[in-house]
Amino acid sequence: MTNRFLLQTIILFLFAFLAKTTLAQTLTPANNATDVCVDMQFKITFSSNPVFQSSGTVKLYESNGALISTIDLSKMPIGTPMSATWPWTETLNSNTIRVMRATIDGKTAIFTFPINSLVYGKNYYVTVDKAVFSNASSLGFNGISANQWAFKVKTIPASDLNYTVAADGSGDFATLQGAFDFIPNGNTNAAKIYIKNGVYVGLAFTKGRNNVTLQGESLNGVIVKGFNNNNLNASTHWRSVVNIQGNDWFISNITFINTTPNGGTQAEVLKLQGDRDIIVKCEFYSYQDTVLIEGKVYFKDCLLEGDVDFIWGVGTVYFQNCEIRANDNGGYNVMARNDNTKHGYCFADCKITRKTSVTTSQTLGRDANTSYPYAEIVYLNCSLDKHITAEGWNIRNEMDASKIFFAEYKSVDMSGNLINTSSRHAKSRQLAANQAAQYRDLNWFFNGWTPVVPVQQSSPTIAITSPSNNTTKDAPATLSLTATATDSDGTIAKVEFFDGTSSIGIAIGSGSIFSYTWNSIPAGTYIITAVATDNNGNKTTSAAIHVIVKGSDCAGVAGGTAYTDNCSSCVGGTTGKIACSQVKVQAEDVSCDFPGIIESKNLGFEGVGYVNVDNAANTSVSFNIIANSATAIKLGIRYANGGTTDRPARILVNGIEAIASFSMPITTLWTDYQNIETNLNVKAGANKITLIALSNDGFANLDYFYLYGDAQFAGCETTQTISLSQGWNLISINVIPQSATIINILTDWMLKK
Repeated sequence: MTNRFLLQTIILFLFAFLAKTTLAQTLTPANNATDVCVDMQFKITFSSNPVFQSSGTVKLYESNGALISTIDLSKMPIGTPMSATWPWTETLNSNTIRVMRATIDGKTAIFTFPINSLVYGKNYYVTVDKAVFSNASSLGFNGISANQWAFKVKTIPASDLNYTVAADGSGDFATLQGAFDFIPNGNTNAAKIYIKNGVYVGLAFTKGRNNVTLQGESLNGVIVKGFNNNNLNASTHWRSVVNIQGNDWFISNITFINTTPNGGTQAEVLKLQGDRDIIVKCEFYSYQDTVLIEGKVYFKDCLLEGDVDFIWGVGTVYFQNCEIRANDNGGYNVMARNDNTKHGYCFADCKITRKTSVTTSQTLGRDANTSYPYAEIVYLNCSLDKHITAEGWNIRNEMDASKIFFAEYKSVDMSGNLINTSSRHAKSRQLAANQAAQYRDLNWFFNGWTPVVPVQQSSPTIAITSPSNNTTKDAPATLSLTATATDSDGTIAKVEFFDGTSSIGIAIGSGSIFSYTWNSIPAGTYIITAVATDNNGNKTTSAAIHVIVKGSDCAGVAGGTAYTDNCSSCVGGTTGKIACSQVKVQAEDVSCDFPGIIESKNLGFEGVGYVNVDNAANTSVSFNIIANSATAIKLGIRYANGGTTDRPARILVNGIEAIASFSMPITTLWTDYQNIETNLNVKAGANKITLIALSNDGFANLDYFYLYGDAQFAGCETTQTISLSQGWNLISINVIPQSATIINILTDWMLKK
């Protein structure tokens, strides 16, 4: 085996290993996505569960390198009680609310930047430090650096008050909060938010938006969950996962979960304040204080699970055919706080159930002390499981029996047998038939409002059947687009194909098959969806397919795969050439002749520190590069500029000006680092690169240098010899730079053998 063959084998193995480790996770949105929601959460899904540690950052940049926002996990509070100096807040419903910007949901890490971080139509990228995860190595995660997670935000949706939310980013919005915020404040026109199946993690607050339909695609498919409680936000108003303050809402087909564990204090999953709100076919899960209702609200065919008084508030609330499930011993289903001007809580034809771990000591309700003497809780023809005590109610001695109204009518056990109520609390009541009939009159109970459950119109279904995902064509291409669309309770009015948010065309339909021919498609990557609209105005967007239309590559091959690398060379495809690799060196290892210091007080750097030159114009720093031949290289610098202005520099190559002004824009903080690049021409052999400060503030702090090209960094005292042996340029230096990569060292060693 020749040395050259052995060297090539080792290098190929190393490249394969590195490629494997960088594919150990799935990014949402995908790298280079072009149709990203303005409220997108950023998710990394692994093959096993990730674990956060108090280290590292997640950063959002504009494509020009301007830092937009940082999630610093070194500030993440650990354990309880919650830190008084909570690092992450959001303004929701005009109040400052503590939020979780970094969350783990199973195998997925979720990062949520502040509202309004993204702007419609702009390009961005996200970086993630390897140090964010304590088990990064076992996850195969090496961090995500600049432009490895790049994307473009889609254009602004139409203001038609009909929006789709999709966790994968295929809708108008990716979160409930994004859709809530887009509806005008004070709105009274009918608005609809359709939520596609998916898991939605985070809080959702809205105030002053009325006449809204919030409809999930399916009860078990739409999961809205988050972490919030009285420890995190110490107020009955702000500790829920979902907080809606509005009238005439209709909510259906959604599962709501507060992930606060048992014993984690009060933790509502829903706080609803408004009149004439209707909730149908929804499920609510928490422990203490699951729902807080203030206003006139009608529940139908819902499940509510919790502990302590997990249904409570000053509202007038009617539950029809619902399941009320206890998940711990010793609680009270309801605590009503109505006054004598309105009704409290009524449960009609409901099942009062328990988890199997719950055995005894639950009651139907309790009073809220003498501050609410007229509290009203009524059960009509409900089925009670064995966990409800014989006494049935928890009522204090000081409560006036003539005012408090805790009552039942024909309660039965789970087999349908009437329950013996002779041991019920003395201050509770058993209703007569005429009284029970009155409580069946919703207009009487709600004092002039009769809830009418809207007919829940199904949204259409649609799927693209042709072409298949990841189809590849040569430019100019023609695509025959076909989709199948149906509607269970209406007809399909229109099917329209889109590339991102740009309309391709309206399809021609024949039965459930809709087709459109797209001609003269230029080279590019296309993300195609189809939108079906039914006769009731309901819309559904299909899953996206990707189509690649190839033009001629840099080698002139039609549909070829050759491309221009960072060294401006045409590589890959039929060229037989491989892309140039990056060579990186710490600035503190190779910087020469500079007035300043190497320091390490501003964290975020690599290596042992960074170069900090004196704050004055014309200060300089230099370093050496050895090139195998006269060539063009791409030079990059990682720096931090926590000042208030740009800190540009002239760049000299061997004493001759190459760049008149090389910009180093502000990075907001001295602990925020970013990369900037330029192209330089160098001669064969040794080259001295000199940076000269143009600002009176001197340079930015210099963390490391890197280059792409047929060259290497060298130390300040480097000597060189160049010879030719079997077609290989052979470079020997008297010191191996600390920047040398494994492959560089192997190359040098193998060629000397």
